[in-house]
Amino acid sequence: MRASDEALRHIADRLGVAFEELATGRPAHLVTALRMRLTEAQRALATGEAEAAAEQYTALLAEADAHGFAEERAAALLGLGDCDIDVGEIDSARRILRAGRAGPRGRRRPAARPGARAARPGRVPLPRR
Repeated sequence: MRASDEALRHIADRLGVAFEELATGRPAHLVTALRMRLTEAQRALATGEAEAAAEQYTALLAEADAHGFAEERAAALLGLGDCDIDVGEIDSARRILRAGRAGPRGRRRPAARPGARAARPGRVPLPRR
């Protein structure tokens, strides 16, 4: 049995902690910091730094696993898949992206990344199923 949101808000206020922290058992700042670093990794990938982005995504994946953040874990896996696509590791990307699809449902992945290298001249796009 779980306490009502109103009761949790009251208790959180009395304890001086965030409602989300009390409701989930995880400090809210952890997931916020992780999401900010996911954005930094996305920016690195978008600017053509696939290797650096892959290192960031790998670290973020380990951190998301350690804290049980399923949505952020899926985002890190999808980012790793995008990195592999950027460097031409299609088989690896396929495996990683399939693992990322097993993540939480309800949020959809963007159809295409703006500025994706596969769309640039000289790159071979992925075959369609």
